[in-house]
Amino acid sequence: MEISSTPMEDEIQAVQRQTTRLPVFGWRLEINVGDEIIVPTRLISLDIDRSYDVNFADKIVAKICILGGTYALKILPKRWNLTGTLYQEPLSSDTNEPITALDTYTQEVNISLIDNGDASLISSNNILNNEEDANRTLGFIEVEVQLSDLVLEHARMVTLGGVYRNTSVQELVKYLMTKTLQDIRSDESMAVTHVKMFPASNSAAIPNIVLPHGLPFTEVPDYIHERVGGIYNAGLGHYLQDNTWHIFPLFDLTRYENDLRGLTVINVPSNRFTKLERSFRTTANQVIVLVSGDGAVFDDSEKRQLSEGNGVRFSSADKMLNGFVQQDGNKATAIRAENNSEFVTSERESGRNKVKLSDNPITDNVFLEASKLARGQGTYVAKVWENSNPRLLWPGMPVRWLYMDGEEWIERHGILHGAQSFIQATTPYPTTRRHISTTTLRVFLERPTPAGTEE
Repeated sequence: MEISSTPMEDEIQAVQRQTTRLPVFGWRLEINVGDEIIVPTRLISLDIDRSYDVNFADKIVAKICILGGTYALKILPKRWNLTGTLYQEPLSSDTNEPITALDTYTQEVNISLIDNGDASLISSNNILNNEEDANRTLGFIEVEVQLSDLVLEHARMVTLGGVYRNTSVQELVKYLMTKTLQDIRSDESMAVTHVKMFPASNSAAIPNIVLPHGLPFTEVPDYIHERVGGIYNAGLGHYLQDNTWHIFPLFDLTRYENDLRGLTVINVPSNRFTKLERSFRTTANQVIVLVSGDGAVFDDSEKRQLSEGNGVRFSSADKMLNGFVQQDGNKATAIRAENNSEFVTSERESGRNKVKLSDNPITDNVFLEASKLARGQGTYVAKVWENSNPRLLWPGMPVRWLYMDGEEWIERHGILHGAQSFIQATTPYPTTRRHISTTTLRVFLERPTPAGTEE
């Protein structure tokens, strides 16, 4: 089948032939030093690591160009208490001027110096007596700083605890997260707009939920998932991004079929397009992305199923305390079918299932037990999205992945687990406003059919 004769070619051409000029973006960083705002001469690059499956907030490293005297005399002395604002401005692709009709993205950040600076900057007092003289002597220097969301910095200081009655895990998680985030905000620029939570698999009302005092705020969802009956049956992810705390099932491979919004990734054969100037388009409910070239595939699902099993069995803790055995005279009989739970996530192709005894052999947390097995139901694939706009992505985004296997288009569904973006200035000049972005998408996909491959 020729690629030009398929609906996928129509979609590829729709991306490439967009008549609407998409905005480009410029990034800048403002640093708050006391009452003064210092703007570096140039933001050289940003490395934004969004690992939705292992972290709960962005890891951002920025490389800036700044005058050495300003850095040594103003920033270094305040290095333990630096905050700032990160801006992403939409620019005209023709003039590189700001587009005032479009919103500018801002993020309030805490700033940490990765390198406290060259020792020579703070050892020569005769140079550093005057900022202007020091700037002339030292010139421009490049410095790397780590940025973290200011809301998260405050949230990390908060602990919780208490007894909550007659509530579901979903209601409790949303209440605790929302109320705490509202309480810690110091001004509107730090306000988290809302907590976005995918509906919980566990909808039961629980008479009493006890959270130990001193429980860190950032550990609340994990504690409830692991110790209070479970939230989802396909793993738990929670992540702070764009002023919203997202809570979602990490390995639910059915979400694309049930969610109105999602990400479609078309893996274009490398011999079809070598350079994708326009690599995405958006619709009312979809982000459609073109990727090409080499990628990475990591499939340990078979090994995981063989070592950890594709099924689990355990005894009911509630039954252990109430009615575990039936008494008849002087005999007590325990009936396995009534006291034990045993299930497999999916039948193995060989027909030989491995059902292991749970690490918690006496438990009623069915959702946690199912979550442990969910990781073995998929495989990871990573591809580079050139000329990207990472702000279109969100944690746990449902994904439809399309690629060619021979002459046939294959479709598989998955969940976005990571998006690492490298953003850099287009020129080395101080007046550069425009930046370009490249994003590596890391997706957890359903296992391929025996005839399918990822490349």
